[in-house]
Amino acid sequence: MFDVSDSAMIEVTGRDRATFLHSFCTNDIKKLQPGQGCEAFVTNVKGRIVGHVLVFAEDESLWIDGDPGTQAVLLGHLNRYVITEDVEFHDRTGEFARSLVCGPAAVVTLAEQFGVSAARNPMYGGQHGLILAEFGLRRVPWSVAPAFLFMHQAAAMTDLVAALRAANVVPANGDVLELLRIEAMWPRYGVDLTEDYLAQEAGRTAQAISFTKGCYLGQEPIARLDALGHTNRELRGIRFEMPGEVTAGTQVLDAIGAVEVGAISSVATHPVTNCPVALAMLKTVANAPGTTVLARTPSGTDLRGVVFGPPPII
Repeated sequence: MFDVSDSAMIEVTGRDRATFLHSFCTNDIKKLQPGQGCEAFVTNVKGRIVGHVLVFAEDESLWIDGDPGTQAVLLGHLNRYVITEDVEFHDRTGEFARSLVCGPAAVVTLAEQFGVSAARNPMYGGQHGLILAEFGLRRVPWSVAPAFLFMHQAAAMTDLVAALRAANVVPANGDVLELLRIEAMWPRYGVDLTEDYLAQEAGRTAQAISFTKGCYLGQEPIARLDALGHTNRELRGIRFEMPGEVTAGTQVLDAIGAVEVGAISSVATHPVTNCPVALAMLKTVANAPGTTVLARTPSGTDLRGVVFGPPPII
């Protein structure tokens, strides 16, 4: 388990909340029913990424979940377009404690130890329950293994963590979470993605972009790029075969070391193999899963790695 209480969290209320947010996200917000959610990009008029978010539907509100520190940009962008719509945005960042529980045994542990039927949660799905105190539970794609995000009152944090630890749920640090999100190819806005990138270049088109939802801000350039049939670059993962010094900004070359094809944006070291695992924005010529690439280390040696893409939607 991880403490992820610093993530951006925005509550959206008002009669027009779904219709309004639908007009500024790449995914279909209007179809969400309470307990459902989706992944989406918030884009500008040029189809470039302003935010990478999860949107969850509750009975009387929508909740936007973003990367730490992104709430000001998201709020500024969305509020700019409110004219007469009945919609309000409330920054809830830091008001609630949030814990991420993930791993191959997560579903069984939550069911057997706490009676939480996490198995019925599809990806992005949510439910409410009680473990010493009331909580909200949402399934998120932040790990290849099943991952569940608890949201609860901050006062209940200590007791919830104690209960989870008693059930052999092990607290872990940010380095482990960084490895998990890289292996899941979950990008971090401001690190792997910025407003310099088009939505499709994030490599999560299947998860986060609907091409049947109708008009939204940035829809035209995104549709044109889809009609073109390919991007010039996309975010990919790289698993390196040997230990070595790889950092953000490290140059990525083709298999023979002749042509630069991208650069590393995030990197973590696997604790078992001691080899780096990274995210990188790679040119089309080198971004097909299974492609061999080289990372040029500060010592001048080239570290060999293999490209991978996002895991399938569960």
